[in-house]
Amino acid sequence: MSKNNNELRSRAEGRLKKNKPKEGIPVTRAELQRLVHELEVHQIELELQNEELQQAHSDLDAHLSQYTDLYDFAPVGYFTLARDGTILQTNLTGSHLLGIERSRLTNRPLGLFIASEYGPIFNAFLGKVFTGGTKESCEVAIHKAGMDLLYVHIEARPYENGQQCRIAVVDISQRKQAEEGLRDSNKRYKDLVEQTSDWVWEIDTEIKYIYTNPRIFEIIGYGSAVEIIGKTLFDVMNPEESGRSKLFFEDIIQGQKSFALFENTMLNVEGHPVFFETSGIPFFDEQGCLQGYRGISRDVTARKEAEAEAVRVEALQSIENERMRLARELHDEVGMILCAIKLDLQLVCSVISEADIKLQERLQESINKVNDSIVKVRHKSAYLRPPALDVLGLIVVLKDMVEEMNQKTSMNTQLKVGPEVPEFSPEVANTLYRCIQESLTNAANHASASNLTIDLTWNSKTVTCRIRDDGIGFDINAFNDYSSNHLGLLGMKERVFLLKGTIEIKSSPGQGTYIRIIIPICKK
Repeated sequence: MSKNNNELRSRAEGRLKKNKPKEGIPVTRAELQRLVHELEVHQIELELQNEELQQAHSDLDAHLSQYTDLYDFAPVGYFTLARDGTILQTNLTGSHLLGIERSRLTNRPLGLFIASEYGPIFNAFLGKVFTGGTKESCEVAIHKAGMDLLYVHIEARPYENGQQCRIAVVDISQRKQAEEGLRDSNKRYKDLVEQTSDWVWEIDTEIKYIYTNPRIFEIIGYGSAVEIIGKTLFDVMNPEESGRSKLFFEDIIQGQKSFALFENTMLNVEGHPVFFETSGIPFFDEQGCLQGYRGISRDVTARKEAEAEAVRVEALQSIENERMRLARELHDEVGMILCAIKLDLQLVCSVISEADIKLQERLQESINKVNDSIVKVRHKSAYLRPPALDVLGLIVVLKDMVEEMNQKTSMNTQLKVGPEVPEFSPEVANTLYRCIQESLTNAANHASASNLTIDLTWNSKTVTCRIRDDGIGFDINAFNDYSSNHLGLLGMKERVFLLKGTIEIKSSPGQGTYIRIIIPICKK
């Protein structure tokens, strides 16, 4: 500091000599005192100014140190580039981004660190910065020593008359990874949504569809999303179901509530019902206003039909059990009572005097009526559950049935079976017996058939029964309609399904009827 003061003093004395007043100018004592006073005042002013300058210099050093810290340790990499793209200056963050010491970066082209596939993008970016004179930005990948690629966002602005530019470089690798992860997540979500077996949908607050996955096209039968987007849920329902569902959804939307497993029925493009279990949650905009609902509808038609089928099968089994009970009671109880009455009447008839001819005739009439009743009871019992089925087997019973049908009707009925005697379980034998019995009854009473053939074949795994008649036939499309007149055929179907078999029915008006039944064999 003293060296600086001595230098300043020397410079001041030199200037004083140059500006020294000319000799001969009288100076009074009062003027000398005034001059001394002025000099002392100026000296104090200079000292104060010197203190201010020293404080300003100290503040400047502090601000410079602070700026240097902010510059070097900012989370953004700062570079100063020449017009040819060489690095003139960088902060510590910039050198850290490139993985090279700052001293080794000076005068090296920044383009050397840009990934080759992004080179054209970076070169075009620099060209626009220096020629356009405005701030520009781009996103590229850079090579960092010893590491994978880093993705960065670059902003630049020219200065120094367009000969240099300052650029800010921000590491966006994590953002890129998050975006990539989000894209992957969205793709997985989209794949799941579009491949799921359930119907995924969105509706707005007016209950109109605004999104649907492709599953609905398979379930309902629409050809494209255009056919359902913009429609309401109620447009594809019958009026009764529409009214019920409308009340439900109006309540849900008013309360902005989630819901689960709501059972609803829609109509496919052919007008047939499709049963759904539907769950949904509300979604909102950023202000919290309800925008609509997202949800999943699961097609439970097969389950509903299976449940209904199970109920019908259970009822069928109950009917069969009741048939067996009634058959036993008719045979064992009513039959025995009728036989006892017959014996008593015969006993009374034997002790009456031969002279009482009228009474004997009356008794004989009663005995004949009892005999007729016994025959009818046996027939009814056999119809409900033929005892020969358990004793003699299915083939013998079928032969008797065919013979009886040929005797009672004009229809020519034939039974074709192999020479072997099969061993079917009671369930299989009873199902085949009932199906053939129903087919014969239908052909004789409803189809006006002239000829009917029963072809029964079997192997170690299945038994196949083919029944063909030349009757008037019927509309096969009415077969599954339980309000139709084909309940007997539907009963056959249920009996076969009960044993995990299959039944095929072909018919058309004027073309007769063909029935094929295949049942897995369960031996006795």
